[in-house]
Amino acid sequence: MYIYLDESVRVKEEKDYLHRIQTHPETYTIGRYHQVKETFGTIVLLSNLDEDACQIYQLYRSRMAIELMFDSMKNAMQDDYTYMQDEEMLQG
Repeated sequence: MYIYLDESVRVKEEKDYLHRIQTHPETYTIGRYHQVKETFGTIVLLSNLDEDACQIYQLYRSRMAIELMFDSMKNAMQDDYTYMQDEEMLQG
């Protein structure tokens, strides 16, 4: 198990939470913010790879970038749903 603290992710999560306090005060509060702020930017990975911690984190980040790229492409092409009616037609 590897635990990472990514400062850029921490800052983004903190800004997002503070923004949500303003836009969704019924769900997000400053009290809760103070309870969870220590976890912002923390990423925990479980791996069975025989690599050093830095390499595992880089592999995770590159995988995440690839997934985001595919998601963006699907949304741009409006290909996030299929017209196929069953699994066999989809595989074909």
